[in-house]
Amino acid sequence: MACLTKGVSGLIFPVLTILPYLLLRRDLRALRKMELLPGALIFVLLALSWYLYAYYQIGVSDAQNIFMKDIWHKVLPKEPGSPFYQYAVQLFAHFFPWSLFLPALAIYIGTKKGKGERERSLFLLCWVIANLFFFSLLGAKRNEYILPLYPALAMLTAQTWERFLTDKKDSLLKKMTLGGIYVFAFSAIGAGLFGAVFSLIEYPEDLLWNGLFGLLLVIGGVTILFFAKRRQYVAFFPVTAIVVMGFIYTFTSHIAPTYLKYTTPNEFCAKVAERVQSADELISFRCRDEFIINELDRRGLSFPVLIGGAAINPRFGKRILLTEAGHYYEPGVFYCKDAFEGLS
Repeated sequence: MACLTKGVSGLIFPVLTILPYLLLRRDLRALRKMELLPGALIFVLLALSWYLYAYYQIGVSDAQNIFMKDIWHKVLPKEPGSPFYQYAVQLFAHFFPWSLFLPALAIYIGTKKGKGERERSLFLLCWVIANLFFFSLLGAKRNEYILPLYPALAMLTAQTWERFLTDKKDSLLKKMTLGGIYVFAFSAIGAGLFGAVFSLIEYPEDLLWNGLFGLLLVIGGVTILFFAKRRQYVAFFPVTAIVVMGFIYTFTSHIAPTYLKYTTPNEFCAKVAERVQSADELISFRCRDEFIINELDRRGLSFPVLIGGAAINPRFGKRILLTEAGHYYEPGVFYCKDAFEGLS
């Protein structure tokens, strides 16, 4: 599936995981047991059939444009890309609260016991480190590019917690894991109290939403401290799950729709405002194009729709122009290679 959507770049994760692992184990002979030739033939037949059909549907010129924009320019962008360390920062933020246990994970890796335990950890480390380093070198960086790293990090964190729960010694790993537990608990309490006060001052109309979520954070933090004091550390998992689900629900149902609408870039807004002679705020919503066309038609709104992007082509625009009601959307759907072409 990765190769069907991103071409040969879909091979990056498995190759950068397996090859370093075999090299570090000095076991490249294992490649002979993988029956690579039959597998490669099956892979090429499946992938090639898809790409031949795609080329036939959109044409060679559009296919080359997609390849250059969606693959090549993301590896070697025309303009300076994001800093090398960006993925490391994002990884810590998006893996939270489990990223609080990364110091304990590092200690666990340095004190592994048993050959089987070392080999399991080595494979997972190759999975994370080699791919994180490679994608950090790329100019274009998007959060979804490193999504395959999180399962490996989750398994390494689980191994760390297993050692923490079963090892009775007062080790450095135990102290670092407890440190992560207490940091999360006090952070939740602090965020709950500060958030409620901040909401009361800045957003009094949303005090109910933010107050309830703040109460959930405080109760969650106090509950974690209560069980940690009694060394019932397993309780950390269900309590944290409830707190995180409460955050996700509050964020998606209230915070994001109310405060975090994505505003188009200022330069683009200025050009559009100049064209349509309007100074109103311009908002860009991420929805399926077909949904937008049918919803505009259903409501009787007459707005022309501009579409574009690496995965969009003129044929797609012609297809969504036909509404579910069986007639064409009269204001029109216009294909643009980039945002500014729609203004020309």
